[in-house]
Amino acid sequence: MNWRSGKVDVLMKEKLRCAHGIATALEYLHEHKNASKVTDETFKLTGNTGSLRFMAPEVALNKPFGFSADIYSFGLTLWQMLKMEVPFDSITGRKVFVNLVVKKGARPKFEESWGGPLADLVKSCWHSDLMKRPTATQYESFGAA
Repeated sequence: MNWRSGKVDVLMKEKLRCAHGIATALEYLHEHKNASKVTDETFKLTGNTGSLRFMAPEVALNKPFGFSADIYSFGLTLWQMLKMEVPFDSITGRKVFVNLVVKKGARPKFEESWGGPLADLVKSCWHSDLMKRPTATQYESFGAA
């Protein structure tokens, strides 16, 4: 794929279409969770659930988390779809993973050909500062462009 020239192969187009669908579903879930809240605004989920390799740092550290944890996981899922590899596959053991990924901020490598807006968007999804991660709506809007 050559993102800058606008030449995108058929497989890449399908991957991006699937990513857009996932983002649309996330947007829907996030919107409906907000619409049906029965607790106050300070409520945050906690708990160490799910696959460690797709887990947001704040979740792995048992800190309060919100929708941005989903975006982190989505960014890794998108990377896996694009690269067709499992993220952090060579890292074994929880302690090593937490040290490298959670504490030191290691992230999967990008192909040069991904460049530009797509790479920037995926990287923003797994930003270590959860406030700098895009919302599902922001990603979904990008995918529609």
